[in-house]
Amino acid sequence: MPTPDSDNPSAPARWHLVVPLKPLEVAKSRLGRRPYDVLRPRLALAFALDTVAAALACPAVAGVLVVTDDEVAGAALRGLGAEVVPDLPAAGLNAAVRHGEALWRARLGRRPAGGATAAGQPTALPRDRSAAGATAGTAPPGGARPAAAWVAALSADLAALRAEELGRALALAAGHPRAFLADREGSGTTLLTAGPGRWLEPRFGTGSRALHEASGAVPLPVAGLDSVRRDVDTPDDLEQARRLGLGPRTAALLRDDPAPGSPGGARGRPHGGPRAGSPTGPGPGPERAPGPASGPPAAWSPGTP
Repeated sequence: MPTPDSDNPSAPARWHLVVPLKPLEVAKSRLGRRPYDVLRPRLALAFALDTVAAALACPAVAGVLVVTDDEVAGAALRGLGAEVVPDLPAAGLNAAVRHGEALWRARLGRRPAGGATAAGQPTALPRDRSAAGATAGTAPPGGARPAAAWVAALSADLAALRAEELGRALALAAGHPRAFLADREGSGTTLLTAGPGRWLEPRFGTGSRALHEASGAVPLPVAGLDSVRRDVDTPDDLEQARRLGLGPRTAALLRDDPAPGSPGGARGRPHGGPRAGSPTGPGPGPERAPGPASGPPAAWSPGTP
């Protein structure tokens, strides 16, 4: 199927996602109080697995690149079909997003950050720090035009993410050079997008919604996109995600190790469905309408389309 990356402007956008993920032992610190303190690293992994599985099930997504130094998470996410690279900059969320974007655009050709490639000739993505050193671009160089690709940064903690809602958000974003989706509270950002010829220019962190809008990114309408907006940082966020319908790994973890006083059963099932796979491994995909192939292979070669 042709995509905008092959210079066919009439083709629907196919997006290349960057998902930054902290090491599990330090992730989701605001969940680190009773009753979730002992589950916090496992919850962070379950959130990421459910997020990436839903993204890979979205027909608008061409591939998912996770930037993380966590080996356990990396192995599980590769098992889903995501590509995983080390967080070479090790300088926070925005640097990780820029690094992932640079690697995507380098692979997709044109004149990217991190080095030139011939148009249409993809490059392999590094899987360890020694291989990543040569492509460590973390910011667009002056005057360089990014590759003609659709790239988006997605939060790793969308525990109730539905593929169809992500697809709607990306379809809306395709109408703008840069766009973003505000989180449920309206002050943060869960999705940032950039079309062909534009950089993401991430400004994640406190007050990111206002920062992204001030940078020229267009705020997307929020109606009908609750699962894309509900990131999980606190127990209250997790309860809201539970009401939306948790992904299978998060639901299974909370069913097997429920918080004191939390009812199990259907309330914790993925979108009201039956029990699904393990929260700490790839397991079966989320119970949503299947999309096309679930994503790129675990290891790409330079000739991979």
